[in-house]
Amino acid sequence: MNKELLLKVKEAILREPENFRMDRWLHKRQPNDPTCNTTACIGGWAVVLHENSTPVAEYYKRAEVDFVFGEKVEPLATEFLGLDYEQKERLFYDENWPWEFESRFRDAERDKNKTLMAQIAAERIDHFIATNGEE
Repeated sequence: MNKELLLKVKEAILREPENFRMDRWLHKRQPNDPTCNTTACIGGWAVVLHENSTPVAEYYKRAEVDFVFGEKVEPLATEFLGLDYEQKERLFYDENWPWEFESRFRDAERDKNKTLMAQIAAERIDHFIATNGEE
């Protein structure tokens, strides 16, 4: 598991909670400017922040669409983070998070509290690292 990259993802999420969405791999809030207002989930941020993400980053920069589909991002995020299938399912899909995180995340999502959503995701990442991806 690439703990260093996971911690970078956590830092990015906490630094800019308004740019964190678990329901989007990568999303341009301003399609004509890919460097501005990029929104992403945990896996999406792993790809954006990884040093070898050039193919996806270049695709994303040139894309006329405002988001990148999971089939392009998920395999790279899984590889860059060094996760197996079960680990990526537990981390990338909030419905598979331990209940203590999932239920709080749903409440914050319902309340549209982006700061709290980011904090819960950061706690989830810490827990994932602490349990070596087992939870």
